[in-house]
Amino acid sequence: MFKCLIKTLGVDKNASQRDIQKAFHKLSLKYHPDKNKSKNAQAKFSEINNAYEILSDEEKRKNYDMYGDEQGNSRFEGGGPGYGSSHFNFGGPNSEHFTFRQGKSQGRSGRESFQHFTSSFQEDSTGSNSFTFNFGGSSFMGDFASNFFGSGKSGQGNGNPFASSSGSQGGAKSGFWNNQASQHSYQIQVLDAKNFKQKVTDQGLTWLLMFYSPLSKGYQELEGTLDQIANSFQGVVKVGSINCQIQQKLCKDQNVWPQKTPKLYVYSIRSNGKGSMIEYTGEWNVKDVKNYCLDLLPRFSKRIDSNDINDLLKASHKLPRVLLLTTKKQTPAIWRVLSGLYYNRVLFYDVEVADASHPIARKFAVKALPAMIGILSNGEVLVLASGSGFEKLGSQKVEELGKLIENLKRRNLEVSDSKTNSQSNQGAKGYISTLTKENEDMLCGEDTPLCMFGVFRSSKGKEKVKTILKAVSQKTLTRGGKQFDEVKDPISYSIVDAAKQKAFLLAFDKAGFKGMDAFLVAYKPRKGRSAIHEGPLTIEHAEMFISGVLNGDVQFTKVLRKPELS
Repeated sequence: MFKCLIKTLGVDKNASQRDIQKAFHKLSLKYHPDKNKSKNAQAKFSEINNAYEILSDEEKRKNYDMYGDEQGNSRFEGGGPGYGSSHFNFGGPNSEHFTFRQGKSQGRSGRESFQHFTSSFQEDSTGSNSFTFNFGGSSFMGDFASNFFGSGKSGQGNGNPFASSSGSQGGAKSGFWNNQASQHSYQIQVLDAKNFKQKVTDQGLTWLLMFYSPLSKGYQELEGTLDQIANSFQGVVKVGSINCQIQQKLCKDQNVWPQKTPKLYVYSIRSNGKGSMIEYTGEWNVKDVKNYCLDLLPRFSKRIDSNDINDLLKASHKLPRVLLLTTKKQTPAIWRVLSGLYYNRVLFYDVEVADASHPIARKFAVKALPAMIGILSNGEVLVLASGSGFEKLGSQKVEELGKLIENLKRRNLEVSDSKTNSQSNQGAKGYISTLTKENEDMLCGEDTPLCMFGVFRSSKGKEKVKTILKAVSQKTLTRGGKQFDEVKDPISYSIVDAAKQKAFLLAFDKAGFKGMDAFLVAYKPRKGRSAIHEGPLTIEHAEMFISGVLNGDVQFTKVLRKPELS
């Protein structure tokens, strides 16, 4: 049905968006009223613009082909002044026939020249022409309707930002991260007011944008340069064009109006998390424009060194963290792209290491570089990827790494839920955990006001301290004669295996409490001070010790060094 539009632009029915764009540019220059003074130039120019506006938009093109109207009415009806109404009746979900009825044409002139279905039909009782198709099975009818109305799965999805595109919609074919490898054709995407907001504004992506009008000098030459850039970036940096002659409001909203020459802008996410456009004023060559785009990629990954690794692992944070071990002296471009996509959802870090023998690589048991390390909110460390290749700039690589980050986010959410449940169990049911390196941040992190450890050396000692702390944790304690509010100033209770945590205990005592089987340690992480209960250990003695700690009657001393669990 869009044969007339194809004919208007003089292109083949299977023409690509690039072919359509070239044809439009050529014809718009030829028939522009400012250059062409013939009587029909204005009408021809309007016809060309209308054809291009529909054919350059995949959705409008599909609707026009299907309905004869780029708006695409929900019912299959092409009525209105100038055209006859055509009605399709499918007769219900189990029907094996449908009826077509052609209404009488009202007859009017218009600039569109739609193609109509014409034939001789038997006149029904309404005075309209109608006919009925009968099919031998409802499945055929269902397939026909599905294909006819485009209700299948093709073309649907939830917006993979790196899927290949051919046209202004440029959308993904399936899913946020497309699981199917495809042959990409990275073309310039034609943008309008609608998809500019959907694709460009604050989406975390970097765009190279050309604003032009058909009269802009040199825009075709620049377009060829942008084609090369689009393919070299492989979709990681998107490339788009905006025809300001058609999209006047969009260009006005962006405060851009190309007069004599087209204008190039790079849209990128800045330090405040918001996107902004920065004009490129250099030479129009591939190398310079590419370098300018790369320089403006997001910079949300923090470059750290060897001395920061331990602090990074010990730090408690609600968001998951990813660390890139790289041989590069600067943060790789692909890591910067990812840091923009996951801004405020994942924290990014990178560190330079010479090779796999570097102490940092050995610390994470990494055997090949580069390597991608994930750190959960509970301190758990995961090696997400390692080996050559994944630092290369390309949308498929971004997709692959994006899937790993999505999995890390889900895992972190599970850990956070588990942490909440554990804390709830501990407060409400007297649940006592064994303190380990994995749960240290949760049970005795820097934000915990007071940690109470029950230390044991034997199975008998373990049962003793666990029973005592369980009983005490469920009782109401007092501070200065007033009821102690554990919600505002909580105590964290846990038990410590002295045989496995010798180095940890040496931070509190030079001898590591040798000869003691079961005892209590009160520790204030914020102040780095501790107190020990070494006397008889019963529930009553534990209550007295903890109450004394809360009331300030127990003397605390500075720890010998920061306790570290193994």
